Order: sequence, then structure tokens, then C-alpha cells
Amino acid sequence: MRTRGVPVLAVLLLSPVCAEYLSAYDVSTDGLLTLLGGLLVLAPLYGAPALLAREVAVRRGLGWPGLLLLLTALGVLQAVVIDQSVVNADYRDFAGWSDLWQPTYVPGLDFSAYAAVAFVLGHTVGSFGAPLAIVMVASRDGARAWLGRGSAPALGVLYLAAAVLVHADHLSSEGWQLSTGQLVGALVLVAALAWLALRSWRTPTRAWRPPPPVVLVLIGMAVESALGWSVVWPALVVTVAGLGVLALALVHWGACPRWTDRHLAALAVGVLLSRALGGFLVVPVDGGRNATTYLVNVGATLLVLALAALTWRSTHPRR
Repeated sequence: MRTRGVPVLAVLLLSPVCAEYLSAYDVSTDGLLTLLGGLLVLAPLYGAPALLAREVAVRRGLGWPGLLLLLTALGVLQAVVIDQSVVNADYRDFAGWSDLWQPTYVPGLDFSAYAAVAFVLGHTVGSFGAPLAIVMVASRDGARAWLGRGSAPALGVLYLAAAVLVHADHLSSEGWQLSTGQLVGALVLVAALAWLALRSWRTPTRAWRPPPPVVLVLIGMAVESALGWSVVWPALVVTVAGLGVLALALVHWGACPRWTDRHLAALAVGVLLSRALGGFLVVPVDGGRNATTYLVNVGATLLVLALAALTWRSTHPRR
């Protein structure tokens, strides 16, 4: 099967933008050139695994439940093993890192619960899931495989090279952070998630109630994502509980004929819009904001609104 180049290229570009650039947490004063140069590493680091996970899900008929489990496994791999941010109490001397990491520190296991939830789910939904959903809806080609026999291994090699490069850069500045127990636990969790993803998923034959209007799905997802901006235990518990309820609701709503691609796009846009707007409140890693930072924030918000318009237009009923 031939490679469908446009959606593949779109995911390769959109996934790193959603992962790293929407919140403008690491934007230097030289701006555009740095952002474009970063895509050389970030595109294979985020876009390639998203495409590979989607390819497995499509060819195995896993649906979105199986795909999200695969993406969660990739999120654990990225946040715990590759950049080790979940277990690092002083990550790259980022301004305000201790305020983010310490309030939900888990003694004994030696990691931050907030960092684990925010970064793993952030990658699962924001870096991988939302870009895939946007491109699948906009391209109207979400049910078919996109990768050919040669392109899938090539993307795997690019992902491995980018992951090794990022991990080596981390080690050069931070050193090894994971304990043996943490490393083994992370790899076991990745394997367990992948195993669960490949199991046969029995979806409901009918929904217990119809889904809400598209606009409420968008607003609800944006609000749920915004709860993660607080790093204290109560907000974290509410966020996790809300995500659990939302996951169960989505499984049932997905069985309803009234669930459409617009609902799926609304979920993705809600996540990305929350991230883009939250970027206006984020303190960059250098400790200060400048004109470039605000320009990136505005550009990121406009990009998400443009994606919302694109998916809305793509799902307009044909006359």
C-alpha cells in the first residue's frame, strides 16, 4: 500500500508543534529559526511514534481505546526513560521546576505524581493523540493505513535516532537519574500497556445516552485540561477522576450513531486550545517573557483556531 504523504507529513509537523511549541515554555529570542531547526529532531521524536502507533492500531483494528493505550506507553517511555523529567527534582535548572515537582512528591518511589500525570498524559493526548485526531478528521482518511512497507521501518529508525540523541543530550547535562527499580518499573508498565492495547476490545453495542453537542465537548475538554495547571494534590485528584469519568463516557458515546468526527475533533481542539491559552501563563525556562514569547503564544492560539475551522469545514455534510 502506497504511503499517503500529506497526512503523514501533517502529523510529523503538527505533533512536535503541539508537544513543544504551543505553550512557548522554551522559546529563545532568536525565535523562528530556532523553532524550525528544532523540528529536525522533534518531528521524528513525536511524529514518528504517533504514526507508527496509529499504523498498528489501524492494521490490527484496535480502535481508539487500543490506540490510546499504545500512545500512553509511548508517553511513559518519553517522560520517564528518554528525558527522565518525572524523576528529576531539578530538571535542567528550569525556573520554577521545584514548585511544579515538589508539592506532589511521592517518598519511597522518588518521583512527582503531578509530573507523571501531566507529562505522560500530556504526551499521550497533546503530543500524539490530538494531532492524530486532527489530521485523521481533516483528511477524511482516518480508517486506512498511511504507511507503506518501507516508510514504517524508516520512521522507526528516525524515532530511535531522535530518542537516542535527546537522551544523550539529557545525560550530558543531567547525568543518569533513574534508579534500577524505576527503570524496570517503567519498562514493565510500557510492556503492559502495549499488551493491553493489542488485546481484543469489546465496545458497547449501544450508548447509554447520546453525546452532548459538539461545542460542549470542546468546552468540557478544555476545562478538564485546564485543571492540570494546578500542581497541588486536590487538583491532581480531581483531574485524574475527571479523566476516568470522561474515558468511560467516551467509550459509551462512541457507540452512538450521533457521535461524529466533529465530536472527535472537538476533543482534540479542546486539549490544544487549553494548552495554547495556558501558554500565556507559563514562565519560560529562562525565567522571563519577551515579545517573541507573546508572539508565539498568539501564533499558537491562532493555529489551534485554524485547525478548529479546518476540521469543522472538513466534516461539513456534503450537499
